[in-house]
Amino acid sequence: MSVVRPLSPASTAPARREWLSRKIAQLRDEGYPGRQAVAIAYHEATAVYLRRRRTIPADLVRQYREEKARINPRKKARKKAAQKRTTGKAERLYAGFRESAPRGAERWDLPADQVGVKMGLCVGVIYTTTIHGGNEKFIHTFRRDAAPVLAVGEDGTQLYLLGGKYRVTERGIVDHRRK
Repeated sequence: MSVVRPLSPASTAPARREWLSRKIAQLRDEGYPGRQAVAIAYHEATAVYLRRRRTIPADLVRQYREEKARINPRKKARKKAAQKRTTGKAERLYAGFRESAPRGAERWDLPADQVGVKMGLCVGVIYTTTIHGGNEKFIHTFRRDAAPVLAVGEDGTQLYLLGGKYRVTERGIVDHRRK
């Protein structure tokens, strides 16, 4: 195992590429997985420039992105395929319930680390939707053993239904059967 000398901020682009290649190879030899080795090497390289208050060379940034993509080129394709499957499932659910295809989609980022306040069990839900060409009002009362918890976000502007034993189907909200 050879030790890679520190990177000089005055080095040329070919010297930087050579240094990074050797550093990544050294980290892989030490047992780091590919992506982690790349991230560590580029972190060390950028730290040299930041310590000396210099801008990070554009070729260094470009090479990092290319190297990251080269290590796992299918990651983006897998993510897109999974997203398409999920979107397709949601579209089928919408079409079954509303009896028409959705006209578009909205993306909502649901906060996974949102702090909330438990308000109690949700006894029921009242909602309106377009079905059979007109607006219809639906009332669903949850069974006691199927009711989700009603919670509110820390700022008091967002309600959440957490848990519960129900599904949303073409018929609307349906409690799971008792066993």
